[in-house]
Amino acid sequence: ARAEADKALALDPNAARAHAIKSWSYLHLANNAFSADIDADFEISRHEALKAVAADDSDPWAHATLGWVHQWVDRAFDRAHRELDRAIALNPGNVQYRSLKAFSMTYSGESEAALEMLTDAMHRNPHVPVAHHIFIGRALFNLERFAEAIPHLERVRTAQPTHPNALALVAACYAANGQPEEAHNTAAEVTAANPRFTLSHARRTLPYERDIERHHFLNMLAKAGLPE
Repeated sequence: ARAEADKALALDPNAARAHAIKSWSYLHLANNAFSADIDADFEISRHEALKAVAADDSDPWAHATLGWVHQWVDRAFDRAHRELDRAIALNPGNVQYRSLKAFSMTYSGESEAALEMLTDAMHRNPHVPVAHHIFIGRALFNLERFAEAIPHLERVRTAQPTHPNALALVAACYAANGQPEEAHNTAAEVTAANPRFTLSHARRTLPYERDIERHHFLNMLAKAGLPE
């Protein structure tokens, strides 16, 4: 994806969407622990997101990407939500931006409202991508509705077997739901997907605004057997 974005930028250095794609790719390399240097990749992600918005302030993907950068990299939750709201305002019929805003809200202590937004998004477009189910799963996990979360998360586990962050959420949910065998098996899948995705990595990178929610998630990951 970055190679194609670089080709686009070679043709047009002000291609906002290409800058946003580069930002998004570096952000997810880092938050899934695939980076050789997480801090460096987070910084590249921030730089590219800012360039995307500067290149075209009317591109909703640029604003959505900058919103996630503000959340994951800067821990600037108010700024994150403003950027995501801007993305929605620029393309109100696109459920992707609503979903990304809702996922941001699950990290900001607003899981009930996030679940309402995600449900509304599914009504607008029932053919949502599988990542949407990660978002629903985290909202339900935060609300301690673990049994309801598991069917959504199993869809993700099947579709994205090498996505460490998604698998970690599945493992934590099984641990919280009192299913230790499933929790341990899924934690092993996290390690198989990427052995660098550890408790230490999750503690460092996950952008929970509320300590109580962060601690609960990390405790369930530990209970599932994810290594430190």
